[in-house]
Amino acid sequence: MPVQKVFAQEQEAQQLLLNVEKLAQMKEILEQLKKGYEVVAKGYLAVQDISAGNYNLHKVFMDGLLEVSPAVRNYYKVTDIVRKQVDLVKSCKATLRQVRAGDLLLAGELDYQSKVMGNLMKGSLKQLEALALVLTTGALRMSDEERLKAVDRVWEETNMQLIFLRSFTAETKILLVQRHKEWQDNGAIRRLQGK
Repeated sequence: MPVQKVFAQEQEAQQLLLNVEKLAQMKEILEQLKKGYEVVAKGYLAVQDISAGNYNLHKVFMDGLLEVSPAVRNYYKVTDIVRKQVDLVKSCKATLRQVRAGDLLLAGELDYQSKVMGNLMKGSLKQLEALALVLTTGALRMSDEERLKAVDRVWEETNMQLIFLRSFTAETKILLVQRHKEWQDNGAIRRLQGK
């Protein structure tokens, strides 16, 4: 029964990875559609406001808060976050493959490994969603400074996830080496005893 749980969690982890990829594709398509719509909508609203005499600085300022400036969009931490999140997902999958291939862990331990990796991948998806929200024009009314601070928070969380993953993976590798040594020692004892 625990093998089924592990398989189900592996399926869930794979689905999460697919969701991350789909989210990135959907975000790109949505951004392109939104840009086209915004150009038309802004032009129409500007003409309407000018003709109605309602064009004021307050509206310009508030609308500006919906825009994502190139300074924010091109912030080096944005690409760093995406790269690190991709690395995180790849590392999680590689660790799970290594753990399963060795056949050295008990079912409960394997289940625990799958849960931890699944939670890390879910966290990765949440971080990417938060980043996408901050970088999507029109989604939030924020100044550039607020957007940069939000990106910084996502970047910090991403780094914390990676630190945890590296530590957890290192502990897992130590456990696998210990189990392999135990397995070899038990085999040597059996051979000495003639069994």
